[in-house]
Amino acid sequence: MRSTIFVGMLLAASISGLALSSHGADRGGFDERSIRGVWGMSAVGQVMPPAAPQPTPFAAVNRVVFDGAGNCEVTVQLNVAGTPVGRLVAQSCTYSVDHDGLGKAVAQFGADSPVAAPLPIAFVVVEGARELLVINSAVLVGSGVAKRM
Repeated sequence: MRSTIFVGMLLAASISGLALSSHGADRGGFDERSIRGVWGMSAVGQVMPPAAPQPTPFAAVNRVVFDGAGNCEVTVQLNVAGTPVGRLVAQSCTYSVDHDGLGKAVAQFGADSPVAAPLPIAFVVVEGARELLVINSAVLVGSGVAKRM
């Protein structure tokens, strides 16, 4: 009788643990603090019309600092169609991270910058929050990977 009660208690505890862990997996538990810190990123793609007369290749390396509260700092070194573009520093940058690890950010560069329009990206947090898979979500068709520095 005691062994039946003990096995029943273990079974109930196991089922409760599975229910809690699957609920936590669905939620993900990500937020803006999940990516707080300094990141290095590389990206390649194309600048698309109307921003360029025709699809034009680009490559970029970025340094991004996420503050853990929805604000970021972005510095970009860019090469467009074989022409280096100097170091660009965003005037403003904001980001958000959903509970499932999907996120978005938008950087705004100066009016005199070759990137005059707001530059939005979408990303997903992977590798235990040590890496971001990134795509541009307007004007540019490109993708990249960001890693913690």
